[in-house]
Amino acid sequence: MRRGERSRPAGLLVGALLCFAVAAVSFGGLILRTDYAGRAIFGAAWGALGIVWLGKYFIGGRNSRDAEAEDRDA
Repeated sequence: MRRGERSRPAGLLVGALLCFAVAAVSFGGLILRTDYAGRAIFGAAWGALGIVWLGKYFIGGRNSRDAEAEDRDA
């Protein structure tokens, strides 16, 4: 691994994809078939959770301790 490069946990990406899959199933009507408002709320909630997981995957959970350690190493 090169300097400054961090490994990304695959679990975050898998979690995001699962969230998007559940949202797609909801929007497709397999869950809450006759309740349109419930389907939209359920799908939007899972979609938002998937976006959060994707953000965590791409941006990472860089906390202040990691930032301080990288600043000292530079």
